[in-house]
Formats: sequence, structure tokens, C-alpha cells
Amino acid sequence: MSSDLFSVSQFCVRELMSRGFLYSEWAKGQGPAFFYRGNRRYITDDARREYREKLKERTAEREVHAAA
Repeated sequence: MSSDLFSVSQFCVRELMSRGFLYSEWAKGQGPAFFYRGNRRYITDDARREYREKLKERTAEREVHAAA
């Protein structure tokens, strides 16, 4: 397995999130991009970084709304 690919479990450990949270993000259309190899989902490091940036933006938006 290439070091720039993460299984769902590896991704969750790396990003300190539960699998349940990740799957709920995907259900809302907000999770990281992924692809299947066989019947397993994988997330590239680029998709991980893009998702992290989106999470930061969402957090910043919440803080702005909370301060208003």
C-alpha cells in the first residue's frame, strides 16, 4: 500500500475522528473524496488535505456565526 493512500481506519486514526463521524460526513456529501479498490474505500493524501481545509473553513464559519 502506498504511503499516500489511507484506508478508512488509517484515515480516522490520522485525523483523530471516529468512523461514525466520517461516514456521517459522507452521508451529508461533505467527506473526503475516496475511491474503491475491490470492495475497500481508500482516501488519497491530496483528498485528506483538501478535506482538512474544508473542515477548517466550516469551523471558521461557525465561529463567525457564534460571535454574531
